[in-house]
Amino acid sequence: ARWLHRARTAFSGNFYAAAGAERVRLQRLLAERSPDVIFCHFGDMGMRLQPVARKAGIPLLVYFHGDFPFLRNRWYRWSLVRCIPHFAGVVVVTQAERRWFEDHGMDPAKIHYIPCGAPTDVFRPRERRPDGQVRFVMVSRLQPDKGCDVSIAAFARVARTCANAWLDIF
Repeated sequence: ARWLHRARTAFSGNFYAAAGAERVRLQRLLAERSPDVIFCHFGDMGMRLQPVARKAGIPLLVYFHGDFPFLRNRWYRWSLVRCIPHFAGVVVVTQAERRWFEDHGMDPAKIHYIPCGAPTDVFRPRERRPDGQVRFVMVSRLQPDKGCDVSIAAFARVARTCANAWLDIF
């Protein structure tokens, strides 16, 4: 099925583009909803929507969240390079992503760098809790690529020296 899809999208150079019935459904949805802009999480979904959004004249902003599949996957990389001129903008979470997009022709004014994490100059932990506990909260999908093991290992280091430490995982 993957090769059939690639063959159907080969002439556009975007091997991730929606094709066939999916493309028709997306065109109908955009015509019904008439959005002013599409904000798409994940690069592969942005590339899937790009031809349909372009045809409908709807700006497409795509959020890339620190994963570099395009460095490992030539189909992704080829498709992304062809989509760059048609994105209204991209949001990236690393400077390496920003550089990659700039190196591949994206206007720097269209690249929005928003790093993950909380600014520690704004958000500070309480000096002391009334109950003396030190509580940490981890909120994430519980998947290896989210680094849950890193958070748990870091908490374990804290817990060795602070018997009253807690970690809540959601």
